[in-house]
Amino acid sequence: MRSVADLQSEQDRISYLIGHFSYIKSKSARDLLMEMGVIRNAIAFDSRVITVLRHLGFAINERVASSEGIYAAEEERFLRDVCKPLRLEAAALDRLIYRNYDQVLTKLGGRQPADAVTMSMTKKSSASVLRRSSAHVIARLVIDGEPPAVDLRAARAKLLKMLKQLGHDGMKAKFLVTPGGFVECPFPHSWEGCGGWGSRPADLELITDVASKAVNRVVTNEVLDAAQGKVRVITVGVDVWSKNLAAHAELVAVFDVAKRRLVRWTGKSYPTIAQERTLVQVADLRSHLVEVAGERVLVLGCHDLNMWSPRAWASQDKNSPRRRRCREMRALARQFMPTIVVQHPHSTDTPRIWALGWAGIRRHFPALKAWASAIAYVRWTGRRRASLAEVLEGTKSSDSIVWDSVVS
Repeated sequence: MRSVADLQSEQDRISYLIGHFSYIKSKSARDLLMEMGVIRNAIAFDSRVITVLRHLGFAINERVASSEGIYAAEEERFLRDVCKPLRLEAAALDRLIYRNYDQVLTKLGGRQPADAVTMSMTKKSSASVLRRSSAHVIARLVIDGEPPAVDLRAARAKLLKMLKQLGHDGMKAKFLVTPGGFVECPFPHSWEGCGGWGSRPADLELITDVASKAVNRVVTNEVLDAAQGKVRVITVGVDVWSKNLAAHAELVAVFDVAKRRLVRWTGKSYPTIAQERTLVQVADLRSHLVEVAGERVLVLGCHDLNMWSPRAWASQDKNSPRRRRCREMRALARQFMPTIVVQHPHSTDTPRIWALGWAGIRRHFPALKAWASAIAYVRWTGRRRASLAEVLEGTKSSDSIVWDSVVS
């Protein structure tokens, strides 16, 4: 798949899949490549999309699936007559219709298909059709830039600002999630334990004691009061760093708002290659499985999502610690059967980073109610590779289920 992504144009990528895999046709090629995040100016003309477009006065050639030539021509017409006036990428509109089909169709229920010549697809008409619900499963505190980290007062202020916005907009959600490293605190000097693949559950005890003191200065009584009636659970990414970077931990704190306390520590169990020796890993994989707010929640640290990436799985040695960790985590999650999955990455500047991981999650758990990556829209080196709108659209289940509050 890496060679496909390296092809120069989006049409080249589509043609490559169709030409090399007999079972992949025009629509499925676009579906797959959009999920990978390597094409944006494309649409998967399935029955849902075609139905919505016809209600809006944009009729699709009935033979669209019969050849790539007809499909590409209809797609080009769609890009010109629909996406360009709306100033929307085709892939974003495709996913929006697909993920919100029932709500969209309900809004269109009493409307007869209009004449394509007289029907004007304006931003105003689209907004009224695709209006978001006030009841959500996940609310994301989206950081446009770097997280507050060691500035605990700023972290608390951002939470309060988001909760105020939730109340002002009449929104409610079960889960409020923050990015990885939303809070940062120093590593305990007296710690003696094992890091890397030799990490044990006991190795995190002193570290979580220190992290608890820091995060409780952020999720204060004032924050919990503000959260009442708006959210039921708050998850906070907490990093614990040593000055010489000899060891560190990347954790996630889970707060139950009704109980007014921290009810679970979990965090990164699947390190990047560069972290294999320095990360104190969360070895208790059951800590990722949380039953709270009437849901079964799979709570993932930053890189943990890639335990479900088909690319990561294919590249692992079958007897390596990585494969053993993935195999065990997948087995536990399969028994748990989560209804919600939330991931806490430290930085996301393009949805492609997590596309394969989320594709694997959705394949393993097709009955998920909601899923999302918490977002800090930042890239530590170089320019950001996608717009914030693209990042938000490509890292959540749908607008009707996930609500975003962007703060800088």
